[in-house]
Amino acid sequence: MTRLDDNQSLASAPADIQQAIKEEAQKLRPEKTVIKKRSLFSCGNCVLFLLVLLLLFSSLAGYTLARTGLFQIPIFSALFYQTPAPSHLVTATPSDLESFNNKLGQSVILGAKEIDLSLTEAELTAVVQNGFLESDSESLVVSYVQVAVADSGIEFFVQLEKPLRGFLTVNIVPLLDDEKKIKVNQLKIGNLVIPRFIGESYVQKMLASELSKLSGVPLELKGISLEPGIIKLNLVPKSAK
Repeated sequence: MTRLDDNQSLASAPADIQQAIKEEAQKLRPEKTVIKKRSLFSCGNCVLFLLVLLLLFSSLAGYTLARTGLFQIPIFSALFYQTPAPSHLVTATPSDLESFNNKLGQSVILGAKEIDLSLTEAELTAVVQNGFLESDSESLVVSYVQVAVADSGIEFFVQLEKPLRGFLTVNIVPLLDDEKKIKVNQLKIGNLVIPRFIGESYVQKMLASELSKLSGVPLELKGISLEPGIIKLNLVPKSAK
């Protein structure tokens, strides 16, 4: 029997039989599967993204603070911080301070238009240590400081007690050009290296100011050279210019 004959037989069948046949045929048809597209920007994904972002930010902040040594951060401090140490130990005595004062004072008293000073790292350390000892500042307290000199640069190593306990290391290099600038080669708080431009201008002004205080005469730094353990300065009293 052909499909046409089947259709003619179905048409001639009673209505209830036709309805039953249609329902059975409907059941035999395969059901269409509806696939719903899932949005990448659902609420659940947004929350997960924010949590990951918060975790990354917290980890970075913990790492940075731990590297400074100024704060004890659980886990991070144990993993990422080691107590800093100077490149080498410099021992200063009261005789080193006296030697420095004699060298600088004699040149100023003689009224020299140019002052050439050859200073040892022990003399420099004695001067810097004495300056902090005589300071009556309550906001800045230093328990140890030293100056180490190499032919590649000068290292200031400071152990702070206030405003926060920690270590500061400053490596400076004199530039022997027409500008006679002091370049900060590296600046570290604890183990964390921070941008050197932050302290460059401050260090240069501080050195000039301290030399002027020690001599009692405003001095301008005109030249500087380094040898292992020795720094040579060429200074000009501003009144002599």
